[in-house]
Amino acid sequence: ILVKPGTFDAINLVNKKFTVQKPLVVRAEGSGKVMIKGNSVSRGSALEINNCSYIVFEGLTFSKAMWGIYVKNSDHVILMKNEIFETGQEGCHIGRSSKYVDFIDNVVHNTGLYNSKWAEGIYVGSGSYGGRNTFPDNCEYIWIEGNHIYETGNAEGINVKGECFHVTVRNNKIHDIHPGTSEQHNEAGITV
Repeated sequence: ILVKPGTFDAINLVNKKFTVQKPLVVRAEGSGKVMIKGNSVSRGSALEINNCSYIVFEGLTFSKAMWGIYVKNSDHVILMKNEIFETGQEGCHIGRSSKYVDFIDNVVHNTGLYNSKWAEGIYVGSGSYGGRNTFPDNCEYIWIEGNHIYETGNAEGINVKGECFHVTVRNNKIHDIHPGTSEQHNEAGITV
């Protein structure tokens, strides 16, 4: 799917099962900006991918939601050359046992406008074990490379939780972050 430049409402993909032979590929058409916006930095995602397989998003901009992109219980997802900014919390959250997710050559900045202490540029797994999130979250085969991450509220640039396996983080540029609050001491660009 080629998307012409313009501003569009949030996208919520649920139970979309594509294949390696016939993936869903969504790309910006031409050089103009394709903006996907939520309604508020206090709720929802600009792009949510839930229980889906074989999906690619490339060259789009995500903003004005609690999460720029949230990948839940999905596999074989590629997110590349996108921009994510002005979110309430994380720029991109990959969780709920997602597998084979690549996050490559994206720009993530100015996160945490609502909850600055949970404003990671990229967050993999889950730090919460109450309610719906019970151990293990078990995200596996996550590849994070070539991203530019800055101004992530009071949180890390990249945060990989303990129940995640086979995660590769390489060649990312992380700067101008200000992690740590009076309630938490996560003072690092990347935490594992």
